[in-house]
This record gives sequence, structure tokens and C-alpha cells, in this order.
Amino acid sequence: MAKPAGWRREPARHALAAKGVRTKRAGSANPISKSMDAPSLHSQAWILARRTQDAYSFGMYYDLEGWADISEYLLGLGFSERATEGILRSKHMRWAYDTEGKTDEYLTPTQFKKYFKKNWEKISVMLHQDLEIDVDEIPLPEP
Repeated sequence: MAKPAGWRREPARHALAAKGVRTKRAGSANPISKSMDAPSLHSQAWILARRTQDAYSFGMYYDLEGWADISEYLLGLGFSERATEGILRSKHMRWAYDTEGKTDEYLTPTQFKKYFKKNWEKISVMLHQDLEIDVDEIPLPEP
């Protein structure tokens, strides 16, 4: 009997198939958990912070660590990377500094969160109109 094509790559699979046992190809198996392959929220926030450090308001938030904290906060609320990047690059980051910050100081992530909670409606309108992101699925931040 001739060996089936591919038997050298997957001999165990073909041995089982010869006995009538159905198997899946090794490359087509679903991973047990997709979250194992996905980056953690913290690392995802840092990647996004580095990608957006050229945003207009970046310098008002002291350093990359503060910017990453805000990114992690937004991702933790359930925003997608695209929505988080849209917020980080938006006029709301400047308005948060103007509203909550002092003119001679940097804005802290805590001050941004305070602005974000007070102005959620305006931010959601911006996300919907400018970025066409459906914000109905995103839970409102706690007041």
C-alpha cells in the first residue's frame, strides 16, 4: 500500500487515519485560549503609548509612563486600540490639560481620569462622529 502524501510531516496523524480515526491537521488546531497569545493589557498599553508619543498633547503629560497609564486606563475600560489611539490624539487631551491641569505643571493620569469622567458624553460624540466607533457597547466610566 502506498503511503499518503504528507505522511513524513505527520506520521502519527496518518497512522490514526489508517485505523479510521479522524484527526485535524496540526496547523489547523485551535489554541486552547486566544488570550495566551494576546499581549497583556499593560504591554498593549505601552505599545500604544509609544506609537502615539508624537501626539500634540504628549508633552503635557510629563513622560511616557504617564501616557501609558492613560492608555492602560482607556483599554481597561473596554476601548479598542483604535478608539484609544483616537482619544490620545484628540483635542480632549489638550482640553483635559487646560481644564484639570495647572499652567506650570504636567497633567497626571488621575487628573485625566477626572476630566474623562466629567466629559464622557463629549468624548463619545467625538468617537462616533470623527472615528465612526460605536460607543454603545463601551461601559460608561464610573462617576
